[in-house]
Parts: sequence; structure tokens; C-alpha cells
Amino acid sequence: MMQEIELKYRDKIRKLNILLFNPPIRSPSKAQLIVIRHAFSQINLKMKEFLTEKFDEVKENKNHPERKQLILSREDIDSPLHEIGILQCMNNQKHINLIDFQIVLVSPLKRALQTCIYLFQTHPNRKQIKFLIFPLAAEKLSNTSSFSPDTFTNQKEEISQLASRFDIEFDYSLFNEFEVQEQWQIEMLCNDHFHMKQKLKESDPNKINYKEFVLQEFDDHFPEYLETWEQLYERAQQAKSQIKAFLRQTDKKVGLISHFNLIKCLTGDGINDEKQIINGININNCQIIPYPNIKKDN
Repeated sequence: MMQEIELKYRDKIRKLNILLFNPPIRSPSKAQLIVIRHAFSQINLKMKEFLTEKFDEVKENKNHPERKQLILSREDIDSPLHEIGILQCMNNQKHINLIDFQIVLVSPLKRALQTCIYLFQTHPNRKQIKFLIFPLAAEKLSNTSSFSPDTFTNQKEEISQLASRFDIEFDYSLFNEFEVQEQWQIEMLCNDHFHMKQKLKESDPNKINYKEFVLQEFDDHFPEYLETWEQLYERAQQAKSQIKAFLRQTDKKVGLISHFNLIKCLTGDGINDEKQIINGININNCQIIPYPNIKKDN
């Protein structure tokens, strides 16, 4: 299967410089927290192909029609892994299998959950690992590919069936803190979105079409993003605080499977006047980073 996938996408892999092997950048013994970005997804492919051809055009025009089409695409809602991403996971299993995890925190987005399953499907201790879905680890809510309206419906059933094939079980208990679990992404937004959150809160959840409500918000905010860098950085600090609490629960490794922008904010030192993250890590798809700067006691 691995050779078939690599052969099938050989030209794209070369043209777009997609890394198929991402061994840990340092020994896992150097850190308790192991940070992992989800593997290559369908939206990653579309974005790479688009920016390879149109980067200069988009840089000069935020209203570029193809940019709008990608950001608001209905077919890319909660974008799943690409076959190339599955290949990346399979290539990295040998590294993951050597790490003694007790807890793995996973973004609720489909591509992160799939990454977890394909990375850990042969881990010798996978039945003992607590795979905890961690809402704060979700990607920046900037386009429809990072919007998950079906976390508790179709997606949960699909992911649970795939995970059960490899004796992996996900814990959804952290969603109990939300008033309406389906609306977890909007409830997580900071209070700059008070009016939107209040409108949703005052609506009857049995009557409002939550998915269409959020898609309209994406459209109304374009060409800006629904969640700004400042708001994401604030959320990342909340995530960091909770991660430290999980680190204090064990002497073994804690994994975090998340996304490019969230990880950049989580590992950054702040945000400057140009709304850029200071010193945040730019992490590749399916890259494994033992990260010593977040500790249980700092």
C-alpha cells in the first residue's frame, strides 16, 4: 500500500516538495511533551497547489476570487487526510512506537483524529494510552476546512469505527464543559465575538441550522478571518495551561496532535504590532517535535 501511494502521487510529491519522512528533531528523552502536527490533508494539497501558482496575486489582493473559494469551500468542511498524509503516518509509526505515552491530546478536527489513528495503529501500548480529544487544540477558525459541524454525528461514528479497527478509543469528556456540545468551536471563541455568540445562544438549538449559521459568519467576515491571530494566541495560552496540568498527572510522555497555526501560537513568545507570532515553530505535516519549553513546573 505504501509503495502504491508513493508511486501514485510521485509527481505531486516532488513538485510540491512534500516530506514523507519526519523523524523527531531531537531525542524524545529531552522532553515530556511530544508535539505533532497532523499529516498532509486534502486542503493542504489544494492550498499548496494554489499558492504555488498564485502566491504573488494573493499577496496583493486578499479578495482574490480563488482565495475566497478556498476559504469558503463547502466541499472542504473539516478537511480529511490525503492519501499522502496516511503514507506519512505509516512512515512515522516506527518513531511513535518507541515513545512511552500515557496521554495523547488530539484536536477534534477529522485530519488530526485520522493522524492519531494511523500513527498509533501499531503502537504496542495503544490499549493503555488515554486518547483525549482536546477542543483547545483545534486549528485557527479561519476557513471552512477547520470547521467541524459534525463532531458528534457522522464524524464521530466514522472515526470511532476506524479507531476500533486498531483498538484505539477516543475520550470525548472534555466537551462536557460546553453548553451545546455541537457548538463547541463558537463557544471557544473569545468575547470579541460576543454578539455572534449571544445570537447563537439565544436561538433554539433544535431550530437553528448551526452549520449554515457559521458558514454565513465565514462569508460575512471575508476577506478577514473569523478567528484572528490575537484570539488564537489567547486560546493557545489556555491550551498551554491545560497541557501543563496533564503533564503533572504523569511522569510518562504526553502527546499533542494539533495544527500549524495553533502550534505556532502555542510555542510562540507573543504577538507583535504586525500581528505576527514571535518565535513560534513552523512545523511540517506529521512532524514530531519533543518540545522541552512547556514543562509541568514552569
